[in-house]
Amino acid sequence: MTETTQIDTLEQQAKRLFRHRKYEEAIAVYQQVLEQDESRSVAHIGLAAAAFSLKDYDLAAKHFERATQLNPANGKLLINLGAVYNKQGKYLEAAAMLRKGLLRERKSVEGHFNIGFANRHLKQYALAVSSYREAINLDPEFVDAYVNLGEVYIQMGNYQQAQVQINKALEIKPEYSRALLALEEARAAADKAKNAFSPFGRLVTDDQLAENQAESSTRDLDVTERIEDRQTVFDLSRDLESIATDFIRLMQGGFEEKVSNLHRAVLQENEAPTGLFSAHRQFKDKLKQFREMHAILRAKTDQLREHESSLKNPAS
Repeated sequence: MTETTQIDTLEQQAKRLFRHRKYEEAIAVYQQVLEQDESRSVAHIGLAAAAFSLKDYDLAAKHFERATQLNPANGKLLINLGAVYNKQGKYLEAAAMLRKGLLRERKSVEGHFNIGFANRHLKQYALAVSSYREAINLDPEFVDAYVNLGEVYIQMGNYQQAQVQINKALEIKPEYSRALLALEEARAAADKAKNAFSPFGRLVTDDQLAENQAESSTRDLDVTERIEDRQTVFDLSRDLESIATDFIRLMQGGFEEKVSNLHRAVLQENEAPTGLFSAHRQFKDKLKQFREMHAILRAKTDQLREHESSLKNPAS
Protein backbone atom coordinates (compact mmCIF):
# COMPACT_ATOMS: atom_id res chain seq x y z
CA MET A 1 0.00 0.00 0.00
CA THR A 2 1.47 3.38 -1.04
CA GLU A 3 1.69 6.28 1.38
CA THR A 4 -1.00 8.22 -0.49
CA THR A 5 -3.36 5.25 -0.43
CA GLN A 6 -2.72 4.78 3.29
CA ILE A 7 -3.56 8.44 3.99
CA ASP A 8 -6.74 8.19 1.91
CA THR A 9 -7.75 5.07 3.84
CA LEU A 10 -7.18 6.80 7.17
CA GLU A 11 -9.22 9.81 6.07
CA GLN A 12 -12.13 7.58 5.07
CA GLN A 13 -11.90 5.83 8.43
CA ALA A 14 -11.96 9.18 10.25
CA LYS A 15 -15.00 10.32 8.26
CA ARG A 16 -16.87 7.13 9.16
CA LEU A 17 -16.05 7.64 12.82
CA PHE A 18 -17.27 11.24 12.61
CA ARG A 19 -20.56 10.16 10.99
CA HIS A 20 -21.08 7.74 13.87
CA ARG A 21 -20.34 10.58 16.34
CA LYS A 22 -17.18 8.93 17.62
CA TYR A 23 -15.45 12.28 17.68
CA GLU A 24 -12.49 11.47 19.93
CA GLU A 25 -11.60 8.46 17.78
CA ALA A 26 -12.01 10.55 14.63
CA ILE A 27 -9.61 13.16 16.01
CA ALA A 28 -7.02 10.48 16.76
CA VAL A 29 -7.18 9.15 13.19
CA TYR A 30 -7.04 12.64 11.65
CA GLN A 31 -3.93 13.30 13.75
CA GLN A 32 -2.35 10.20 12.21
CA VAL A 33 -3.07 11.64 8.77
CA LEU A 34 -1.49 14.98 9.68
CA GLU A 35 1.60 13.26 11.06
CA GLN A 36 2.16 11.91 7.57
CA ASP A 37 1.07 15.04 5.66
CA GLU A 38 0.67 18.24 7.69
CA SER A 39 -0.64 20.16 4.66
CA ARG A 40 -3.66 17.89 4.26
CA SER A 41 -6.42 20.50 4.54
CA VAL A 42 -9.25 17.94 4.56
CA ALA A 43 -7.78 16.41 7.71
CA HIS A 44 -7.49 19.82 9.40
CA ILE A 45 -11.13 20.57 8.55
CA GLY A 46 -12.36 17.18 9.75
CA LEU A 47 -10.37 17.38 12.97
CA ALA A 48 -11.67 20.90 13.61
CA ALA A 49 -15.27 19.78 13.06
CA ALA A 50 -14.84 16.86 15.47
CA ALA A 51 -13.26 19.13 18.08
CA PHE A 52 -16.13 21.61 17.65
CA SER A 53 -18.63 18.80 18.28
CA LEU A 54 -16.77 18.02 21.52
CA LYS A 55 -16.85 21.74 22.43
CA ASP A 56 -13.05 21.85 22.36
CA TYR A 57 -13.07 25.25 20.71
CA ASP A 58 -9.35 25.93 21.14
CA LEU A 59 -8.47 22.79 19.19
CA ALA A 60 -11.15 23.57 16.61
CA ALA A 61 -9.81 27.10 16.14
CA LYS A 62 -6.24 25.85 15.74
CA HIS A 63 -7.12 23.52 12.87
CA PHE A 64 -9.62 25.83 11.18
CA GLU A 65 -6.93 28.53 11.25
CA ARG A 66 -4.48 26.16 9.58
CA ALA A 67 -7.14 25.15 7.04
CA THR A 68 -7.76 28.81 6.13
CA GLN A 69 -4.01 29.30 5.66
CA LEU A 70 -4.01 26.42 3.21
CA ASN A 71 -7.23 27.64 1.53
CA PRO A 72 -7.34 31.45 1.97
CA ALA A 73 -10.05 31.94 -0.67
CA ASN A 74 -12.48 29.47 0.89
CA GLY A 75 -15.27 31.61 2.32
CA LYS A 76 -16.98 28.71 4.09
CA LEU A 77 -13.84 27.99 6.10
CA LEU A 78 -13.59 31.64 7.11
CA ILE A 79 -17.21 31.55 8.27
CA ASN A 80 -16.60 28.36 10.27
CA LEU A 81 -13.57 29.93 11.92
CA GLY A 82 -15.65 32.99 12.78
CA ALA A 83 -18.25 30.72 14.38
CA VAL A 84 -15.53 29.13 16.53
CA TYR A 85 -14.27 32.57 17.59
CA ASN A 86 -17.83 33.36 18.70
CA LYS A 87 -17.80 30.25 20.88
CA GLN A 88 -14.50 31.42 22.39
CA GLY A 89 -15.96 34.85 23.14
CA LYS A 90 -13.60 36.53 20.66
CA TYR A 91 -16.32 38.67 19.12
CA LEU A 92 -14.10 41.27 17.43
CA GLU A 93 -12.06 38.53 15.75
CA ALA A 94 -15.26 36.69 14.87
CA ALA A 95 -16.85 39.72 13.22
CA ALA A 96 -13.69 40.44 11.20
CA MET A 97 -13.37 36.82 10.03
CA LEU A 98 -17.07 36.56 9.18
CA ARG A 99 -16.93 39.76 7.11
CA LYS A 100 -14.12 38.21 5.08
CA GLY A 101 -16.11 35.03 4.65
CA LEU A 102 -19.26 36.87 3.56
CA LEU A 103 -17.32 38.72 0.88
CA ARG A 104 -16.89 35.30 -0.76
CA GLU A 105 -20.13 33.67 0.39
CA ARG A 106 -22.68 36.49 0.29
CA LYS A 107 -25.66 34.15 0.56
CA SER A 108 -24.37 32.13 3.49
CA VAL A 109 -27.18 31.87 6.04
CA GLU A 110 -24.70 30.73 8.69
CA GLY A 111 -22.40 33.64 7.90
CA HIS A 112 -25.11 36.28 8.42
CA PHE A 113 -26.43 34.48 11.52
CA ASN A 114 -22.99 34.23 13.12
CA ILE A 115 -22.01 37.83 12.39
CA GLY A 116 -25.34 38.87 13.91
CA PHE A 117 -24.33 36.96 17.04
CA ALA A 118 -20.93 38.69 17.12
CA ASN A 119 -22.41 42.17 16.56
CA ARG A 120 -24.97 41.58 19.29
CA HIS A 121 -22.25 40.83 21.84
CA LEU A 122 -20.29 43.86 20.63
CA LYS A 123 -23.47 45.90 21.33
CA GLN A 124 -23.67 46.87 17.67
CA TYR A 125 -27.39 46.24 17.78
CA ALA A 126 -28.38 47.87 14.49
CA LEU A 127 -25.82 45.74 12.67
CA ALA A 128 -27.04 42.64 14.50
CA VAL A 129 -30.63 43.37 13.44
CA SER A 130 -29.55 43.77 9.82
CA SER A 131 -27.56 40.52 9.89
CA TYR A 132 -30.34 38.45 11.45
CA ARG A 133 -32.86 39.86 8.98
CA GLU A 134 -30.61 38.87 6.09
CA ALA A 135 -30.31 35.34 7.49
CA ILE A 136 -34.12 35.20 7.68
CA ASN A 137 -34.47 36.50 4.12
CA LEU A 138 -32.22 33.66 2.96
CA ASP A 139 -33.94 31.04 5.15
CA PRO A 140 -37.47 32.06 6.25
CA GLU A 141 -37.72 28.89 8.39
CA PHE A 142 -34.62 29.69 10.49
CA VAL A 143 -36.20 29.56 13.94
CA ASP A 144 -33.13 30.58 15.95
CA ALA A 145 -32.62 33.65 13.77
CA TYR A 146 -36.10 34.90 14.72
CA VAL A 147 -35.43 34.20 18.41
CA ASN A 148 -32.03 35.90 18.36
CA LEU A 149 -33.50 38.88 16.51
CA GLY A 150 -36.20 39.12 19.15
CA GLU A 151 -33.60 39.02 21.91
CA VAL A 152 -31.68 41.86 20.25
CA TYR A 153 -34.87 43.94 20.17
CA ILE A 154 -35.31 43.24 23.89
CA GLN A 155 -31.82 44.62 24.52
CA MET A 156 -32.70 47.66 22.40
CA GLY A 157 -35.89 48.25 24.39
CA ASN A 158 -38.18 47.57 21.42
CA TYR A 159 -40.37 45.03 23.18
CA GLN A 160 -43.21 45.11 20.67
CA GLN A 161 -40.95 44.16 17.76
CA ALA A 162 -39.26 41.56 19.97
CA GLN A 163 -42.59 39.81 20.51
CA VAL A 164 -43.39 39.97 16.79
CA GLN A 165 -40.16 38.18 15.86
CA ILE A 166 -40.36 35.58 18.62
CA ASN A 167 -43.97 34.79 17.71
CA LYS A 168 -42.80 34.12 14.16
CA ALA A 169 -40.41 31.53 15.57
CA LEU A 170 -43.26 29.92 17.50
CA GLU A 171 -45.39 29.77 14.35
CA ILE A 172 -42.69 27.54 12.86
CA LYS A 173 -41.87 25.59 16.03
CA PRO A 174 -44.72 26.05 18.55
CA GLU A 175 -43.15 24.32 21.57
CA TYR A 176 -39.61 25.66 21.15
CA SER A 177 -38.40 26.31 24.70
CA ARG A 178 -35.93 29.05 23.74
CA ALA A 179 -38.66 31.00 21.99
CA LEU A 180 -41.13 30.53 24.84
CA LEU A 181 -38.61 31.79 27.39
CA ALA A 182 -37.67 34.75 25.19
CA LEU A 183 -41.33 35.65 24.68
CA GLU A 184 -41.90 35.56 28.43
CA GLU A 185 -38.88 37.84 28.91
CA ALA A 186 -40.12 40.28 26.26
CA ARG A 187 -43.59 40.48 27.81
CA ALA A 188 -42.18 40.97 31.31
CA ALA A 189 -39.85 43.71 30.08
CA ALA A 190 -42.70 45.40 28.22
CA ASP A 191 -44.89 45.33 31.34
CA LYS A 192 -42.08 46.70 33.48
CA ALA A 193 -41.39 49.50 31.01
CA LYS A 194 -45.08 50.32 30.81
CA ASN A 195 -45.46 50.47 34.59
CA ALA A 196 -42.32 52.57 34.95
CA PHE A 197 -43.17 54.94 32.10
CA SER A 198 -44.72 57.60 34.33
CA PRO A 199 -44.52 57.79 38.12
CA PHE A 200 -47.57 60.11 38.05
CA GLY A 201 -49.92 57.71 36.28
CA ARG A 202 -52.09 56.91 39.32
CA LEU A 203 -53.69 58.75 42.25
CA VAL A 204 -52.02 59.01 45.62
CA THR A 205 -54.08 57.52 48.46
CA ASP A 206 -54.94 59.46 51.61
CA ASP A 207 -52.59 57.26 53.64
CA GLN A 208 -49.74 57.99 51.28
CA LEU A 209 -50.48 61.71 51.42
CA ALA A 210 -50.40 61.60 55.19
CA GLU A 211 -47.08 59.76 55.20
CA ASN A 212 -45.33 61.95 52.68
CA GLN A 213 -46.24 65.48 51.79
CA ALA A 214 -45.51 65.98 48.12
CA GLU A 215 -43.20 68.72 46.93
CA SER A 216 -42.65 69.87 43.37
CA SER A 217 -38.93 70.44 43.79
CA THR A 218 -36.25 67.76 43.46
CA ARG A 219 -36.00 65.86 46.72
CA ASP A 220 -32.73 65.28 48.56
CA LEU A 221 -31.10 61.93 47.92
CA ASP A 222 -29.37 59.81 50.52
CA VAL A 223 -25.96 58.28 49.78
CA THR A 224 -27.36 55.01 48.43
CA GLU A 225 -29.87 56.78 46.17
CA ARG A 226 -27.17 59.13 44.89
CA ILE A 227 -24.94 56.18 43.94
CA GLU A 228 -27.86 54.42 42.26
CA ASP A 229 -28.79 57.63 40.44
CA ARG A 230 -25.27 58.08 39.07
CA GLN A 231 -25.14 54.44 37.96
CA THR A 232 -28.52 54.71 36.25
CA VAL A 233 -27.57 57.91 34.44
CA PHE A 234 -24.25 56.36 33.44
CA ASP A 235 -25.96 53.23 32.05
CA LEU A 236 -28.58 55.23 30.17
CA SER A 237 -25.96 57.61 28.77
CA ARG A 238 -23.79 54.70 27.66
CA ASP A 239 -26.77 53.06 25.94
CA LEU A 240 -27.69 56.36 24.31
CA GLU A 241 -24.14 56.76 23.00
CA SER A 242 -24.14 53.23 21.57
CA ILE A 243 -27.55 53.68 19.93
CA ALA A 244 -26.61 57.12 18.58
CA THR A 245 -23.41 55.68 17.11
CA ASP A 246 -25.39 52.93 15.37
CA PHE A 247 -27.93 55.51 14.20
CA ILE A 248 -25.25 57.76 12.72
CA ARG A 249 -23.55 54.80 11.05
CA LEU A 250 -26.87 53.74 9.56
CA MET A 251 -27.48 57.23 8.18
CA GLN A 252 -23.95 57.61 6.81
CA GLY A 253 -23.64 54.17 5.28
CA GLY A 254 -27.17 53.42 4.22
CA PHE A 255 -29.38 55.90 2.45
CA GLU A 256 -27.03 57.36 -0.11
CA GLU A 257 -26.12 53.94 -1.49
CA LYS A 258 -29.72 52.67 -1.55
CA VAL A 259 -31.05 55.85 -3.17
CA SER A 260 -28.28 55.70 -5.78
CA ASN A 261 -29.09 52.07 -6.52
CA LEU A 262 -32.78 52.88 -6.86
CA HIS A 263 -32.05 55.84 -9.13
CA ARG A 264 -29.71 53.73 -11.27
CA ALA A 265 -32.33 50.99 -11.59
CA VAL A 266 -34.95 53.50 -12.74
CA LEU A 267 -32.62 54.91 -15.39
CA GLN A 268 -31.72 51.47 -16.76
CA GLU A 269 -35.02 50.99 -18.56
CA ASN A 270 -33.82 48.12 -20.76
CA GLU A 271 -32.98 45.88 -17.82
CA ALA A 272 -35.37 43.31 -16.39
CA PRO A 273 -37.78 44.79 -13.80
CA THR A 274 -36.33 42.52 -11.12
CA GLY A 275 -33.43 44.95 -10.71
CA LEU A 276 -35.82 47.80 -9.96
CA PHE A 277 -37.87 45.65 -7.58
CA SER A 278 -34.72 44.59 -5.74
CA ALA A 279 -33.43 48.17 -5.43
CA HIS A 280 -36.84 49.34 -4.20
CA ARG A 281 -37.04 46.55 -1.62
CA GLN A 282 -33.53 47.34 -0.32
CA PHE A 283 -34.44 51.02 -0.02
CA LYS A 284 -37.63 50.15 1.90
CA ASP A 285 -35.66 47.86 4.22
CA LYS A 286 -33.12 50.60 4.92
CA LEU A 287 -35.91 53.11 5.55
CA LYS A 288 -37.53 50.65 7.96
CA GLN A 289 -34.22 50.27 9.83
CA PHE A 290 -33.97 54.06 10.04
CA ARG A 291 -37.45 54.33 11.56
CA GLU A 292 -36.74 51.52 14.03
CA MET A 293 -33.47 53.12 15.14
CA HIS A 294 -35.18 56.50 15.47
CA ALA A 295 -37.88 54.96 17.67
CA ILE A 296 -35.28 53.22 19.83
CA LEU A 297 -33.25 56.42 20.25
CA ARG A 298 -36.39 58.33 21.20
CA ALA A 299 -37.46 55.64 23.69
CA LYS A 300 -34.06 55.63 25.38
CA THR A 301 -34.13 59.44 25.61
CA ASP A 302 -37.59 59.21 27.19
CA GLN A 303 -36.20 56.75 29.74
CA LEU A 304 -33.58 59.30 30.75
CA ARG A 305 -36.25 61.99 31.09
CA GLU A 306 -38.43 59.68 33.16
CA HIS A 307 -35.50 58.91 35.45
CA GLU A 308 -35.01 62.63 36.03
CA SER A 309 -38.73 62.99 36.77
CA SER A 310 -38.58 60.14 39.27
CA LEU A 311 -36.18 62.18 41.40
CA LYS A 312 -38.97 64.67 42.05
CA ASN A 313 -41.84 64.20 44.47
CA PRO A 314 -45.33 64.31 42.90
CA ALA A 315 -46.82 67.78 42.85
CA SER A 316 -49.33 68.40 45.62
